[in-house]
Amino acid sequence: MAVGGTCDPAKLSCCGTATCDPQTSKCKPPCIGPGAQGCGVPEDCCAGLDCQGDICCAPLNGGCNLDDDCCGGECDPLTDMCCAGLGGSCGEDGDCCGGTCNPTRRTCGSPARIYVANASTSSVTVFDARQSGNVAPLQEISGPSTGLDVATSAIPHGGELFVVNHIGGTVRVFRQCADGDVPPLRSIEGGNTGFSYPVRAFVSGAELFVTNVGAGTSVWDIAASGDVPPQRTLDLWSSYGLLVVGDALLLTRHPWSGDQDSVHALPASASGSPEPLWTLVGEDTQLHQAGGLAVVGGELFVSNDASNAVTVYDYPPDLDAAPNAAPRRVIQGEQTGLNGPIDPAVFGDEIFVANRNNDTITVHGARDEGNVPPGRILGGDATRIHGPMGIFVE
Repeated sequence: MAVGGTCDPAKLSCCGTATCDPQTSKCKPPCIGPGAQGCGVPEDCCAGLDCQGDICCAPLNGGCNLDDDCCGGECDPLTDMCCAGLGGSCGEDGDCCGGTCNPTRRTCGSPARIYVANASTSSVTVFDARQSGNVAPLQEISGPSTGLDVATSAIPHGGELFVVNHIGGTVRVFRQCADGDVPPLRSIEGGNTGFSYPVRAFVSGAELFVTNVGAGTSVWDIAASGDVPPQRTLDLWSSYGLLVVGDALLLTRHPWSGDQDSVHALPASASGSPEPLWTLVGEDTQLHQAGGLAVVGGELFVSNDASNAVTVYDYPPDLDAAPNAAPRRVIQGEQTGLNGPIDPAVFGDEIFVANRNNDTITVHGARDEGNVPPGRILGGDATRIHGPMGIFVE
């Protein structure tokens, strides 16, 4: 039957590529695909498409190949789905191109980024937090002009990126969007800084906290520059992992520090040798060469380099059970892909782990437990991830 003729929806009764409209029992032209002209109403378009003007297009979360296939917004190359870009209208996080949907303004924010400090290549590599596999970084800070020397921590804050240099004994500060062989905006370096193999950094408010393997934890104004002493120092020697949560400064120590594996919570505003707020230490904690820390949703995540595990505790811990409190769960086993896990970062419902022994970032569900495979892995020659020692996601 020709276009416009009566047809039976249950039979192939229309000519050529025409289809039988089940509502009118009339033959109609084949549907119009995304990005193509010729529609008058949405029904002229293929299933799931809308008609804007005379062009069929895919709505948010509809399939696409090109930006022109979408009813506004962009075609996300990672998902092949239409999404709203930065500042675009949204109803939920899934509407945005990797960003988050502001619940008040109903607009999309910036996509999350992974910042990786690579000790083996003295570089910082930056990725979209949704990426996986052997993909090139969006940014790479590397080269002689950077002044990087065994980078072990890269922390973004306020449009700047604070990078700790373990061997160089410095903190270099770059523009957060820096890329290539570029000089830092400023540096904290020199004999007055007291740096002794600095390893981790964290920014809280207007203060920069830095742990030192050969000294205590130093605290700086975030605008500090040059050969200047810290504002104050905490004396707990040779701490490694570092995190500020509210009024608490969390520090990890391990046998390299001449002490047992442990997590210490100190008053974040203190100096000298304050009494700890609480401590995790003992065989039941399952801490084995404790490294980095992350806190989210009432849980404390600790990476354990020697046991290839991430241990998860109540946060704050039950003081009746501390200091020798057992973890509530453990991510560990061959299938996890953890291999020298040195630093974790939790974002949304995922935990990102830097694995220094196999040059990967493994991404797990934040509620994972046991010997379960990661949801995805970032690694390979194209990623330029080599000896990752620090990770931050925002």
